[in-house]
Amino acid sequence: MRGFLIGFGVALWEAMMMELVPGRLLSRVVSLDYFGSYGLMPVGLALSRGICFAEPAELIGGGADLSALSSSWPAPPLAPCGGTSPSSRPARRVR
Repeated sequence: MRGFLIGFGVALWEAMMMELVPGRLLSRVVSLDYFGSYGLMPVGLALSRGICFAEPAELIGGGADLSALSSSWPAPPLAPCGGTSPSSRPARRVR
């Protein structure tokens, strides 16, 4: 079941990249995606090794700290600076 769900997620991710990323930028986005997925894998393995030998109290405290940090992080703006939101753009004519 897990393999099916992972495969479905990967297919959905790839389809969204093909749909939403402009063709001229697609190769750059895919290369960054693969770098983040495979290139940083040794970093994740090193971090998980450190977590493996931690005491339960340290993990709980670290999780609380991480939760507080992520909840206080500012949210990104809905529209780029000087841009317009999608709902305020004029509709395109279809011929």
